[in-house]
Amino acid sequence: MGIIDQFLWPRARETKCEFEGHMIAVGLMPEEVTLYVDGNKVDSKKPLLLPRRDVAILRGPTQVGDSRCLVEVFAQSGFLGAKIKICVDGNRIAGDDF
Repeated sequence: MGIIDQFLWPRARETKCEFEGHMIAVGLMPEEVTLYVDGNKVDSKKPLLLPRRDVAILRGPTQVGDSRCLVEVFAQSGFLGAKIKICVDGNRIAGDDF
């Protein structure tokens, strides 16, 4: 990875939490952003750049009791690096507050 690539790609990190008995994790790697629910890969993207505004980049369903919930991952690039937050049905449950 060259010097320019280090500015375009975020550093590797992982954000995870438990929600209603389900383990939800987001892996942010230089080459891919991946959403896992209970260890299963639900969605992934290979973005060139993360957005500068609050935008859902990954989505996937999960079952909670008798209802289905939508898990969304929002990402935002910033001066100090990438920000990630995990939301279920529009409510933030983990990650950065933005």
